[in-house]
Amino acid sequence: MHFAIEKKIFIFAIMKLSIIIPVYNTEQTLEKCLDSVLQSSLNNFEIILVNDGSTDNSANICESYKNNYPEQVRVIHQKNQGLSAARNAGLDIAKGQYITFVDSDDYISKDLYCHLLELLNTHKNIDLLEYSLIKEAQNKTEIPFKFCDSIYHNHRDYWFKTRAYTHAFACNKIYKREIFKDLCYPIGKKFEDVWLLPNIIQQCQTIATTACGYYHYYYNPHGITATADGKALQDLLNAHLKVFEQYQNADYYLSILNVQIDVYNRLKAPILLPYKQYWTSFKLVLVSCLGVKTTCKIMNLLYKWRQRNR
Repeated sequence: MHFAIEKKIFIFAIMKLSIIIPVYNTEQTLEKCLDSVLQSSLNNFEIILVNDGSTDNSANICESYKNNYPEQVRVIHQKNQGLSAARNAGLDIAKGQYITFVDSDDYISKDLYCHLLELLNTHKNIDLLEYSLIKEAQNKTEIPFKFCDSIYHNHRDYWFKTRAYTHAFACNKIYKREIFKDLCYPIGKKFEDVWLLPNIIQQCQTIATTACGYYHYYYNPHGITATADGKALQDLLNAHLKVFEQYQNADYYLSILNVQIDVYNRLKAPILLPYKQYWTSFKLVLVSCLGVKTTCKIMNLLYKWRQRNR
């Protein structure tokens, strides 16, 4: 038993993890985020804080943690360039065999990375490991994405069987470092995770999900997901349309149709979603019979009717 413990410590000493945390004006949540990561019993990991031009006290908090944890914490200060640029800056200096991301208003469950890296050490062929996510908003908590232990050797199976397009987050995943050798997050795009994840999974031979641990996601009512305007949603639509060229089925088409309806109703922009015939839901039947544009108009009228009759 004593030998087994020593062996595990040695394994972790050579299996280094880089935890990249972009920071922008999150002085209220940053310490909780960092404390949740630093409480881990994992050895030989690094936290890369990328201060993306914060105007509050976030920069000072970053420096304080760097001074208190000089072996674990590294800090980059840059002018404000957005989330993609911050993640890319972290990737540029990351030393770990594995990469993960945490948003600075979120936190992780206790010893999460220790357990996940133990799993990755047992299954060295896993290129991407995804774990469950808890969504927290004010006083409400839910688990929208609870995974079981599964392995996928085909990226199409992962995309469709897990409905990956509904949880294309960067943060509840651990990646082998080499996946990002020729990849980076797109600058100037909203919903950058959706743009990049399909490219990431195509670099993977083996993708796994696990029931071990939780990523605690704070739903920010003022964040991009909650306040996305028509232009931001058009970015999301374009990202999905690019992916749909390779991954086509009825459920994914319905998911994209819902985005297209929102974009059309907000911008009255030209319809981008191509016409496809599927018969598995009311909306898809409408599209099959009447076309995408007419379906958008009908759903807009139904939405206005519901709003008036609340």
